[in-house]
Amino acid sequence: MYNAPSTLLSTPSPHTPQARYRAVGFAMFILIAGLLFARILVSLISFGLAQVLTEQTHRIIIDTIFSVIAQIGVCFLAVFLVYRLKLKFPVRTILNFSNFKKTRWFNLVLAIPIGIAGIFVTIGVSALWMMFLRLLGYNRPSGGTDGMPAEFSVGLFILQIFLVAILPAICEEFAMRGGLFTVIKGSYKGGFFYVLMALAFGLFHQNITQFLYTAVFGGVMAFIVVKTKSVYPVMIVHFINNAFSVYLSHAAVHNWRFMGNLFPMISEGLITDTALVIGIYIAIVVALAGLLFLLHFLNSSRVLLKKKSVILDSGFDHTNNRVVLVGEFDEQKVIELELEKEVYGRETTKAPKAVLFKPTIADNAFFIGAIVVAGVFTLFSFVFGLFY
Repeated sequence: MYNAPSTLLSTPSPHTPQARYRAVGFAMFILIAGLLFARILVSLISFGLAQVLTEQTHRIIIDTIFSVIAQIGVCFLAVFLVYRLKLKFPVRTILNFSNFKKTRWFNLVLAIPIGIAGIFVTIGVSALWMMFLRLLGYNRPSGGTDGMPAEFSVGLFILQIFLVAILPAICEEFAMRGGLFTVIKGSYKGGFFYVLMALAFGLFHQNITQFLYTAVFGGVMAFIVVKTKSVYPVMIVHFINNAFSVYLSHAAVHNWRFMGNLFPMISEGLITDTALVIGIYIAIVVALAGLLFLLHFLNSSRVLLKKKSVILDSGFDHTNNRVVLVGEFDEQKVIELELEKEVYGRETTKAPKAVLFKPTIADNAFFIGAIVVAGVFTLFSFVFGLFY
């Protein structure tokens, strides 16, 4: 594994894996601290506006202010500026570093049913998590339809779709499945990589009620990016998931025919026909797993065809039992085509030492800081809920 000796105060070249890893760590610390600051700032603004506005108007304004600050200001602009200033990356390089890359059309199409199935899987995980928290004495409500106006407003619905679905699908994906994904994937492999990506997205929300289902969501989204090598499919999944949650909130309050009684129906079904409800949920989980496998199969098949084409056009080193690429060596191409074993030697089952960057404690300093801040605030939200 590549491991450059250094100290926290050193300034490695922005073109090295160490510089990129440290820059992303710094960006994540700014991200977590920025979100915490945004919550505190908006709480102060909320206290002042509560004295002069109606409850519904107050909530709309506060939600808008927080989303703009948190999503556009922190998740996107703050992270973007770190990459621009610390790594000296031009815009196109930042987008490429953040996995804004072209992908095959079937990945975008499959993202739609994956997003739909993911909605119901998320609902189930969230419900089980809330049951567990309540067993521990957690009493704070998880939000939902609180403060929703009795009369439907098209303007409010569109605003919420923009704030809750469109902005997170762009800004959160840029932050969490962008540079963070890239450097973590370049340093950790296998199951540990997915665990880290899951925990990162769970802690990112800094809310105990959202922790488990967002962690599961984060792991699945990381898998999709690994297979498609693009952030665009997960943006679609993210949008569908969040947009549907907005729809369900309005449907429940305004008694819409389509899924307006979804949650009461599930609750009643768990009492009157538990086996049926559990069976349907398992079927949805299996369907989601099947869609993810199909995504894996289609992309693996294309990678296999590309690998075969490259190998046929390359030479072979019989002494070291490895493929020798023709032309200028491109390390990134080796990684994208999953040719590490063939190029660096078949005796290894992991990425080669020349590719995998092993960070030191100093390299992880800002990541550790971000985890501590997010973890403490998430724990605080749990403790606060015990005495709500």
